Parts: sequence; C-alpha cells; structure tokens
Amino acid sequence: MKGLTDIAGIRVGHVSDFEAITGCTAILCEQGAVCGADLRYEADDRFAKIAFATPSGMTGHVLFSRILGEHATYFVTKETIRSYGEAALRTDGPNFFGERRELG
Repeated sequence: MKGLTDIAGIRVGHVSDFEAITGCTAILCEQGAVCGADLRYEADDRFAKIAFATPSGMTGHVLFSRILGEHATYFVTKETIRSYGEAALRTDGPNFFGERRELG
C-alpha cells in the first residue's frame, strides 16, 4: 500500500489558500465509518478540539464549533488565540480558561 487512497472506498480531497497559509484536507469513506476519537473540548461542549504540532515545534490546538451552521474556528497556541468565521467574534466564544460549559 502506497497511501490512504489505495484503500478501496476511501477518497481524499484538499484545498489550499497559499495567501493565508492554510488549507483543509477531507477524508471521505464512501461506505460510511465510525469516528474512533472523542473530539469534544473538555472545557466547553459547544466545541470540538484537535491538537497539532508543526515541524518547527509549535504546538497547540484548533477549536471549531459543533453547532450546525455556526462558523467559528479558533487557532490556539501558548502565545496566541486567533479566531476565524463570523460567529467567532461573538462575546460568548469558547471557554478557554473558566468553568465548564454545556452544549445547548
């Protein structure tokens, strides 16, 4: 096997925005699949969390809204929190440092 797309029923797509230095990869399972990880952000059920590490050693996580139709994504490192999407600018964004919040 040379790569993920060598598996029958798996399709991979990608789009890049070189000006913004960002991109997104989607992995599609044509027959359906079950996620093997809990992506809920432990401090705020309204968000999912994915950790990252760059080749240069930067670490952090990306939070994105679990609410259907809401566009709110946060890029979080030790040094900064950057927000993207029209809903990300609202005052009740993710609970980065306080008490736990529940979805709903």
